[in-house]
Amino acid sequence: MTRLYLVRHAEAEGNHLRIFHGQTDGKITERGKKQLELLRERMAGEPIDVIWSSPLSRAYDTAVAIRGARELPIHTDPGLMEINGGRWEGMHWKDLDGAYPEESKKWNVSAADVRLPGGESIGELRERVERTLGRIIRENVGKNIAVACHGTPIKIMMTLYSGLPLARMGEIAWYDNTAVSIVDFDGDMAPHVVLAGDSSHLGEWETITKQRWFRENTMD
Repeated sequence: MTRLYLVRHAEAEGNHLRIFHGQTDGKITERGKKQLELLRERMAGEPIDVIWSSPLSRAYDTAVAIRGARELPIHTDPGLMEINGGRWEGMHWKDLDGAYPEESKKWNVSAADVRLPGGESIGELRERVERTLGRIIRENVGKNIAVACHGTPIKIMMTLYSGLPLARMGEIAWYDNTAVSIVDFDGDMAPHVVLAGDSSHLGEWETITKQRWFRENTMD
């Protein structure tokens, strides 16, 4: 059996300020640093053999927390980076509806169909992340692999690992910062989701539940 730990990066400036930071290299916030401490504690007992990360610093810092006291190298691959937001990079989320109404609507309603202006499409992102993770998994059969990356790549891959077509990625939640997902691959390399977006280690240090957009969209 091969086990994959997919971990979203800790809270960064874009998450806190609600600014689109796809491939912008935003730094970890003070809340994010506390999240990394809690993640390190959570992952300390896991039998990690290999660690990979997006090269963006918010993901790499998260990989360092996953590594903890282990003497393991952290490998990076640009194929694990967040979506290239093009002209969305650096924009406040609240301004996207007015500036890019068509793309913004698709992102919120049918993200699988969207191409970000001057950036990547969801299909292109899926292709590079699926290719990158597939290679990492094939090169580490029988091992426990930890990968620190970003919200959209994780949402896409958890859609696919759950047996859903990409068109149904809206059924997969946006996972919180440092949330942990676990996927096992059997001898035929078929994925089996063990844990999806678990952030129970954060307690009061969650990010998403503290934000107004989340509360407004989850009220009964």
